[in-house]
Amino acid sequence: MMNLYDIFVESLNKLNLGDVKTKAIKTICNTLLESNLSGNDSDTEYNDNAKVDYNIIKKLDNGYSIVEDYATYNVIDTDGNLLYAEWFDALYDYVNGFAKCHSSKGYNFIDRNGNLLCDNMWFRDAYDFHEDAAVVLLYGNELARMNYVKSDGTLLSYKCFNICNHFNHGCGVVCSSGKFNVIDINGNLLCDKEYDDISTYNDYGTAEVKDGGRYNFIDVHGKVLFDTWFDSVEYPDDEYPIVKSNYKYTYISHDGHFVSDSWYDECHRFSDVGAVRLDDKWNYVKPNGRLLSKQWFDYCQDFMYGVGEVEMLVKKNVMYPDGLISSIKKNKYNFININGHIISDIWFDGCGDWDIKTNSAEVKLNRKFNRIDKNGNLLYSWK
Repeated sequence: MMNLYDIFVESLNKLNLGDVKTKAIKTICNTLLESNLSGNDSDTEYNDNAKVDYNIIKKLDNGYSIVEDYATYNVIDTDGNLLYAEWFDALYDYVNGFAKCHSSKGYNFIDRNGNLLCDNMWFRDAYDFHEDAAVVLLYGNELARMNYVKSDGTLLSYKCFNICNHFNHGCGVVCSSGKFNVIDINGNLLCDKEYDDISTYNDYGTAEVKDGGRYNFIDVHGKVLFDTWFDSVEYPDDEYPIVKSNYKYTYISHDGHFVSDSWYDECHRFSDVGAVRLDDKWNYVKPNGRLLSKQWFDYCQDFMYGVGEVEMLVKKNVMYPDGLISSIKKNKYNFININGHIISDIWFDGCGDWDIKTNSAEVKLNRKFNRIDKNGNLLYSWK
């Protein structure tokens, strides 16, 4: 005996219809199977559990699958049942509990239970959920058409914005008429004033703000962290950003404190420690604000793999054949470790970059070469 699905497949093969009609027949087949409307005589039986086989293009985290059928998409559960009544022309991966979908109406979201997030509202564009909100672009001709949609399907704010950044640390940066503020999940604007610019919140829960050509940081409550406003900020997303004020530089932390009480003529990016210059001499600043070494150097390279290359200008007396003694200056090089110790008693004519694979660096002395490890040991004979 033939079941209903076999009857349709046999008819389909005989008719040799195009793709659109083929899909229509498959849809009718599933509809009849699910509603138990067979239309067969008593000698014909069908299997009401039969399902059309779809092309699985991606497995989801919960065991469900995104399926494709003639350039349209849906989701099937672990039993092969379709989750959604409507087929979409685009269906994306689940992110934070929601999958973005697209149809002729625009963009929307579906949850893992098959519910459309916004039944009566579709968007011109939409982005993945971050925390409990997703940035959406509403239909319309207004310049300000960006907002957030929450996980309950409602818009976050009664007003729309020109710019909305993804939520991070419970808040998002918004811009309206060229001025920036911060909004929380309840739609409250957190800053007491609007700024010329606010960066996206970093991993430390702070954001750089600009106001009238000066810079500062705010926390997730919109509170300004420093009484001092800075001329510039470098590496604001680092653990210890560099700030400039009155042509001097220092490091700050994201809890609203200065790493060091001193201001320097130059600061390099922090890596274990930060290389700093004061007048013509260099040293390193540790995270507690103290100097790494009691000795100042003529130059300090940035730390790499737990060591930093340091340079000293050494004076040396040279006697010429006529007996004249002259003093010459020559650059000498060494390495310093995180404890502030110079690793070798020998100062070299040159040092290469530290090699993480061999945990050593090439050194040069009197036109010969060797390699040195972090304990100051020479690894080979001089060549």
